[in-house]
Amino acid sequence: METVDQSFVAIAVGVIVTALILFYLVSKYAPKGAVLGVAACLYVVSVSLPSFGYREVGLVWSVLRLASIAGIILGAIDAWKGSRGGVQSVAGEQKDATEIFEAEVIDTESEQEVNRAPSSNQ
Repeated sequence: METVDQSFVAIAVGVIVTALILFYLVSKYAPKGAVLGVAACLYVVSVSLPSFGYREVGLVWSVLRLASIAGIILGAIDAWKGSRGGVQSVAGEQKDATEIFEAEVIDTESEQEVNRAPSSNQ
């Protein structure tokens, strides 16, 4: 293997690892399905564009295709994991929508009881 070929392989591996890190960051901060959408778009781009007969261009499309396949797998796992939704409370624990709704119903009922109590000033 020539030095040029080894450098191409090293660059390709570096790009794929960087893409995996970026997909992880997108899955951490973006809504569910964002990684899957981005990776699917990258895959469509990598499949639809021609290589023009040059091995370097073919390498770029192959690296893009490999990174997008890895992103599709990560995106599918991220979408399958379950809901990350909810609201962070002041203490830092995660609350889902039913807990928040139940807390609001309890607060509303206690306010109604206070409003119904007879005033002692009459």
